[in-house]
Amino acid sequence: VEGLAGVTRIAVARSHNLALKADGRVMSWGANSQGELGIGTRLTQWTPVEVIGLDHVVSIAAGSASMGYGVSAAVRDDGAVWMWGSNTSAQFGTGDGPLSPDDPGARQLLPVAVKGVAGVTSVSLGFGHAAALLRDGTLRMWGHDGWGQIGVGSSGAYQVRPMKVGSLSKVSAVYLGGAHSFAVRADGTLWIWGKSFVENGPGLLGKNLHVPTRLDLN
Repeated sequence: VEGLAGVTRIAVARSHNLALKADGRVMSWGANSQGELGIGTRLTQWTPVEVIGLDHVVSIAAGSASMGYGVSAAVRDDGAVWMWGSNTSAQFGTGDGPLSPDDPGARQLLPVAVKGVAGVTSVSLGFGHAAALLRDGTLRMWGHDGWGQIGVGSSGAYQVRPMKVGSLSKVSAVYLGGAHSFAVRADGTLWIWGKSFVENGPGLLGKNLHVPTRLDLN
């Protein structure tokens, strides 16, 4: 990709991309209808441009909200989470949502801080939901909870503020899919929750999982 150097991580969504540089700055390019590039406009960018107002970034994520609108997130080295783009699935954790695209607060063209989370090391985005991994090994999640993908025992609605996933500790990594969530604990075990897979595992076939459930890989 021309114009990029010193990149340490990338994040790719349906139609936009992010790159984290070694100096802690974030570059973005692609579709930008909801401000998911974080440059203060809604104009598509065909080449990488710098996200405005962000530095000292250690983790990035790119995902989608309702109707496929793009959303982006970053974690700074002070443990704060910043997001920009579409908030139609309550992914900004502001207490608002779900929202229509043109409602007040439904899109942010520049990064805004997510309240209610601190001490974060990494962030992940799915299709309408978000997860933050804290330094203490616990998870905070928010956004669309239609199939239990927030992991707090509920389904069919939205969690409009960050919620602690109380049944998980000592988490070392978290990954979000479309309507699924995955976590790896420090002991190497894999935990899954959210919309049912074709085969969730023995005894889990076709079930939506509302709380993290260990998947035996043996």
